[in-house]
Amino acid sequence: MRAVTAWALFGMVDWNSMLLRRECHYENGAFDVRRGAPRPTAPSRAIAKLAAGEAYDRPAIDRPGWWRADSQLSRPVRPLLLSGRGEMRVILQDCCKARRLAVISDDFRSADQPLPAPAWSSIYASPARPEEPTLRLECRYAEGGLLDLEAEGTIRIALPMLVLICSSTIAEAW
Repeated sequence: MRAVTAWALFGMVDWNSMLLRRECHYENGAFDVRRGAPRPTAPSRAIAKLAAGEAYDRPAIDRPGWWRADSQLSRPVRPLLLSGRGEMRVILQDCCKARRLAVISDDFRSADQPLPAPAWSSIYASPARPEEPTLRLECRYAEGGLLDLEAEGTIRIALPMLVLICSSTIAEAW
């Protein structure tokens, strides 16, 4: 590698509409500047490592980006384990597929079971029920980290190289 270029280092405004609408929609870049001092994001860590000549290895970048044409993979990819019941697991699986994240899907796996060997993380989604309008997501990492979240309404979760926004009607990952 001879060079690393970071486009939109501090983010961009209204590029989601290619500047056709003025909605003040901010998307962070390598740094998030919404709360005063710039906060490093996952891309900033990747840029720093690559600029220093070091390797940057994350399971979410095992495959070519979703914007590239399909290509044959020359190496195995590390999957994300999705488990749980209901529509939320299906929505999460569709979001991962759209972003070319390898997924193992298991309806019946319990949240406290250990990760299968190739999985780098697991997400357990428990759907909201009419009598209990909450969503429960539990994320486990192979390294031992754990995020357990139960929330009403809209929730935001940041995982390495994955931002997940969920409400009772929509889930979107990018």
